[in-house]
Amino acid sequence: MTTNPIDEEFMKGLSESFQKAQERAQQPPTEHQLEQEQRRQADIAEYGNEQEFTYKKIRCYMLRRYGKYWCGYLDCGIVEDVFNRLNGVAHGGMTAHNGFDCAHLGDYPVDPDGEYRDYAYVRKVLEDLVDELVV
Repeated sequence: MTTNPIDEEFMKGLSESFQKAQERAQQPPTEHQLEQEQRRQADIAEYGNEQEFTYKKIRCYMLRRYGKYWCGYLDCGIVEDVFNRLNGVAHGGMTAHNGFDCAHLGDYPVDPDGEYRDYAYVRKVLEDLVDELVV
């Protein structure tokens, strides 16, 4: 049985990525990482893990997943063409649950070198989504 060279290349890259992640986990946190963690802890202390608000008569809610990063959701039905239009507004694109999450490359703590997306950021994105809906 022969091995597909593409599969070999993929597995080699995956192995290298895993090794780099293990090496990074062994390193002390950088100043940037410490700063982002302080921002995250302050955000948790001030806002907890759940928030809800109404903006332009649309209920918006925020949940912190795994105690780490925010997800934002709109409590309304969205048809497919509008959902697709909102993809460009939502951080990282829309999810199947009429919302978005802050767990992407570039988002701390999923990406240790990323930026922490705090309450104010997620609320603003939710308001931008509503503004796009209510035109």
